[in-house]
Amino acid sequence: MFVNSYLKILVALLFISHISISQVLDNRKGEAFTDRPFFNEKFIKENNLKSLNGYFIYKKKGESMKPTKFKYVYEFDRQGHLISSFERRSDNGTINEIRNIYNYNEQNDMTLHRKKNGEGYNTIEYIYDNKGRVIQENYMREIDSNNQIIRTLKFNQETIKYNESHLQTNSTRYNNYGLPYLDESWKYNEDGYLIEHLEKIKMTSTIYTDIYDYNEQGYLSAIRKKSNQKEGYLEELLFKYDELGNLIEKQIYKNGVFITDIQILYNSKSKLLASVITRQVSTGFMMIIRFKDYEFYD
Repeated sequence: MFVNSYLKILVALLFISHISISQVLDNRKGEAFTDRPFFNEKFIKENNLKSLNGYFIYKKKGESMKPTKFKYVYEFDRQGHLISSFERRSDNGTINEIRNIYNYNEQNDMTLHRKKNGEGYNTIEYIYDNKGRVIQENYMREIDSNNQIIRTLKFNQETIKYNESHLQTNSTRYNNYGLPYLDESWKYNEDGYLIEHLEKIKMTSTIYTDIYDYNEQGYLSAIRKKSNQKEGYLEELLFKYDELGNLIEKQIYKNGVFITDIQILYNSKSKLLASVITRQVSTGFMMIIRFKDYEFYD
């Protein structure tokens, strides 16, 4: 058993010594550390990364760090896609498990997102056109037994139609009855950067606007959401990067109040994820995910 463990460690170290340098995370859409895939697929594929395995450490303000047995796991396929994420942790004494499963097509578009909920999954299926745009979303409930899907119930279907013009894409979303309920638009600058995303709810005339800012290197530095129904920003996401372009911090503001600070640390040798530190600003409570075990494909 000792020999096998030693060999696994040796193989991992050999892989790490040949890691190519680029961004580990893909934050072009500002989706880092959400339930959407946010890893750099090219980096993951080139380095044959199979999984990242970590464990939780909790720290209350004024107290020492408390390691736990709770874990967090990211799994990838050979194409570099994130295929699952799993976390098991304690929230105020309650044990919670969160699992996301992702499927992809040959064009690398995500076609299925399953999110564990009770004895089954809340699932969204995505249908694309030949331009890689989502034109249909099917909302389903999948019942599983022993990790096998035994029944699928389809509850809702939405369709999306697009209209493109110079530096702008417009769409209308239709509900399950084929009636339009949401207009969206995406505006780009001359260099192809997304600078504004607008959502207009037809029945209420409420308009939500996301404004995108970038730093000198062209990395996304902020997303600010506002509404025509309220003064100020509803939400602000602020991002910081290191000299290699790796995301090192994400700050979340709600209605002008600093809510959550997420800091990302990387292994000094491999540049793989080492720790993710999430701090609740109001209480000072910190939840740390420390990644210690990297698995690679042969």
